[in-house]
Amino acid sequence: LFGDPSVMIGYPTIDNNLQFPDTAFVGGIYKGSFLESRSYSASVSLIPTEYPVTDNTCFPPQTFNILEPHKILYRAFVNSDSLKLYIPKDLDPNRRLQVRGIYNYANKFKDSIMIGFKSELIEVDTIGPSLKLLYYSNEVSDSSKFMPKVKFTLWASDEHGIYLSPGYRDVEVYIDDREVIKLTDRFSYEPNSLTTGSADFDLDFSNNQGWHKITLRAFDTYNNFSSKDYILNFSDGNLNISDFLIYPNPYKFGPLYLTFYSNSQANAQFKIYSINGDLVYLSPKLTINVGFNVLKWDVNSIGSGLYIALLEVEREKEKFKFKKKFVVVK
Repeated sequence: LFGDPSVMIGYPTIDNNLQFPDTAFVGGIYKGSFLESRSYSASVSLIPTEYPVTDNTCFPPQTFNILEPHKILYRAFVNSDSLKLYIPKDLDPNRRLQVRGIYNYANKFKDSIMIGFKSELIEVDTIGPSLKLLYYSNEVSDSSKFMPKVKFTLWASDEHGIYLSPGYRDVEVYIDDREVIKLTDRFSYEPNSLTTGSADFDLDFSNNQGWHKITLRAFDTYNNFSSKDYILNFSDGNLNISDFLIYPNPYKFGPLYLTFYSNSQANAQFKIYSINGDLVYLSPKLTINVGFNVLKWDVNSIGSGLYIALLEVEREKEKFKFKKKFVVVK
């Protein structure tokens, strides 16, 4: 800084390689692209406008202009040729959009895109977004048990996209119908998607363990509302695994199943060994739920003999291992 040639400060620049329609109709779907073979982070937002506000607390009253809050319509990581978005049907046809892409630590954007209006492009949609509460990419089951400190993901999907402009139609999480966590600014679409996205958030019930109601809320771009409730137990009580079984045993053909009961949501993995200790199969890590769980192994070529199944279950710092033998008869 101050003349040091080793310090470089990036600043927004116009990039003519960003292609987007000069006119887009409200209620329609549109595609833009960077004419470069790389991925980038894209955002589409309304260009803020000024509006007058009068201060009556002074004499004489004074009127001044303020800038409205920034309104995001779309945010995602996308490939160079796949920027797509819906134009919300209630958007003012006289407004302008700013399309921005970021890559190589520099802003590239094209702005002042006029929005037109054509009513016949508007589809009929009365259904709100589909919502899920995810834990390690798997949907949480009602009555599941978690440690007091936990990270969740709000997942939302709608054929007309999720409403992302801040305000009374936020993407948000309600805790016990009282505390609100707003996720609009964190929500991002999945790569190359204009319908599905997610936002991570943390919960901490260290000082208030027990059962809590978690409510997900979101709107789509057609103003349709959805909510979904989960009743979950947050406690640092011990993880308990019981009733570990393998069937069919003896095994002859078809899938092999490992079943067990868990008192909490956790992560699980199983390994199959020969009686000589050779690893025959290693499953991917899976998320298990409260209650009875079934893990499936689509057995390939395996010879007759005695084998050992090793089930590993872990949650935070707790880890359990269970062994059980089974026979293969060919």
